[in-house]
Amino acid sequence: MTSSNNVLSSTQILLLTIVCMNPGKAGREIVQRFENVTGRGISYGRFYVVMRQLRERGFVSVVDDEDQDGLLRRYRATQRGQQILGRFF
Repeated sequence: MTSSNNVLSSTQILLLTIVCMNPGKAGREIVQRFENVTGRGISYGRFYVVMRQLRERGFVSVVDDEDQDGLLRRYRATQRGQQILGRFF
C-alpha cells in the first residue's frame, strides 16, 4: 500500500465494504462476515491494524461500547469512506 489517500489494499477495500453494508457492527461481527465472504480467516491483530489505518485516513469512525462480554468497538463508514468505495464500484 502506498501513502496516497486514494490507494487501498484489497483487504482494506473488503473490510470498508463490509462496514459500509453493516453500520454499527462490532469488530468480531465484521471479522466473522469477512471470513464468511472470503472463506479465509483474518487474525484479530491484523483486523485491528487495518481498521486503525482506515480510521486514521478518515474512512471509518469508531464508537466504544460494552456488552456482557466486555468492550466492543463499533464501526461505521464515514462519508469519505463511502465516497472512496464509490471509486471502486
